Amino acid sequence: MKKRLLAASLMSLFLSLSVFAAGTVTLEEALASAEENNTDLASAKVTLETTIRSNSLSSSLIPDISLEGGLSWDNMSLIDQNAGSGSGSLYFGISWDISSGILADSRVKSLNQDNAVLTYMLQAESVEEAVTLAYWNLSLSKSQAESAQMAVQSAQETLDSVQAAYDAGQADELELSTARLDVLNYQYEASVYENNLDLAYTAFSQLTGIQTRDFELEDRMDIPVLDLPSADELVSTGSTNSTQLQSLRKQVEIAKAETSRTRAENQLPSLTLRASYGLGSAASVSAFDDLWHDNASVSVGISIPVSSWIPGSSGDIAVKTSKDNEKLAAIALEAGVDDLYYSIEEDLLTLQQTSQALEIAEESLALSQTTYDLVQQRYEAGYVSIDDLSDARRDLLNARLTLNQSEVSQLIALYSLSFDTGVSTDELISTYSAQEQN
Repeated sequence: MKKRLLAASLMSLFLSLSVFAAGTVTLEEALASAEENNTDLASAKVTLETTIRSNSLSSSLIPDISLEGGLSWDNMSLIDQNAGSGSGSLYFGISWDISSGILADSRVKSLNQDNAVLTYMLQAESVEEAVTLAYWNLSLSKSQAESAQMAVQSAQETLDSVQAAYDAGQADELELSTARLDVLNYQYEASVYENNLDLAYTAFSQLTGIQTRDFELEDRMDIPVLDLPSADELVSTGSTNSTQLQSLRKQVEIAKAETSRTRAENQLPSLTLRASYGLGSAASVSAFDDLWHDNASVSVGISIPVSSWIPGSSGDIAVKTSKDNEKLAAIALEAGVDDLYYSIEEDLLTLQQTSQALEIAEESLALSQTTYDLVQQRYEAGYVSIDDLSDARRDLLNARLTLNQSEVSQLIALYSLSFDTGVSTDELISTYSAQEQN
């Protein structure tokens, strides 16, 4: 899936919270705001920079450069009125020490830098998934709160009608009491959904940094009937696109490189090149010309760690431990592939179930609305009781709530499949839409 947090447009740099004070906040804008304000992502950026800096190869190649000097004044005496004499030293030195193990070390550092980038991408994807879920959960909470308020308004209208009839002597006290109880029950439910909406706003704000609530959300997309392939077919796509699997593969490479470095340090012959150059004198100088004396040296050494080949030695244990880490990394990669397969399989089942549930919910809402309208007409005509009207209103509210839940559940299932396969929701729809294939 396109990593929107990683490739957010420059527009996000100029977004301020006042922009969201009116109008619609799209999911893309919410993700852009999260990129600017999310603390987890900010922390991940710092960790990325630190890891790349600490694994820089230049740190192993830069020579040691030092400038040393000193000044002393000795043999002073107040009694003998001796001013004493001074001496000083000044030395500029460069030394460079490099061994054949730097090749294995540079490989490990390069892989660690690559893995640091993948780790940051994983955190970015985690934030993106959390923001997406929070966005549509906020959409669901708003719809539920609105549906509950509609039920309150409908119950209040019925109460007003019954109150007027009661005042005119055309309704009894039981009917009035039932109408009042309905209003109270719906008001209580509405307050529960309003509280849920407050929690949804809080979660969304924490992730995105958008504090205001004076904005609308984009409409939920209409998902057509999708003719999706099996999990076996989709897992190959997911294996290529999955940042998690890329990171696990990189861990396998790192483990192998670590084994090579451990062997180079403990069991392979090592060549070492040492070079140094100095200008001046580390001892006391008596004249300015002494500072222009220099010296240089170059040496090459070889080391053969014979004892590290002995079973049970520290070098032998270090190499075997490193090879064990290779096996563990390979097992983790295999488990990651299995997890991806089962996750995609679960996405497909969930998407199928939620799509079926949505069809039923749409039919149920249509029937509930028709039933409520008919019952209300009959109630006003005096053919049914207020209990019948109350039951029809309850069925209508439940149908609306179920439809809202089904729409969001289907949408979240599609996004989950998108995150697992690395294919955008738009691409999934355009590729696997049953209508387009027909």
